Amino acid sequence: MEYYEQVMSLIPPDVKKVVWDEYFMYKRNQEQERNKKSWLKVLSKYPGLKAALITAFLTLLLYLLLEMRRKQRIIPVVAKPKMIHLILSKPLAVCIMTKAITKPLP
Repeated sequence: MEYYEQVMSLIPPDVKKVVWDEYFMYKRNQEQERNKKSWLKVLSKYPGLKAALITAFLTLLLYLLLEMRRKQRIIPVVAKPKMIHLILSKPLAVCIMTKAITKPLP
């Protein structure tokens, strides 16, 4: 609050209208933005670090391209089905041959 009081005290008391012009403020901010360095520019200033960043980026891109394709699951090996009717018919044939079953089969 003290800052605003000091700024307003600089304006003479006989002034009726104050015009606020942001032209110089905008220009100053624009120059600061132009001179401001991003973290990528700072890191790319060093050749070894720049090469490492490019290598990491290309490796990530290659990984994404290779992993993007559709993965297929492994087809399981299916065992041949056993002939259960033969397994069940052998004891029945033995019983019939020995005449253990005397009634006719339905």
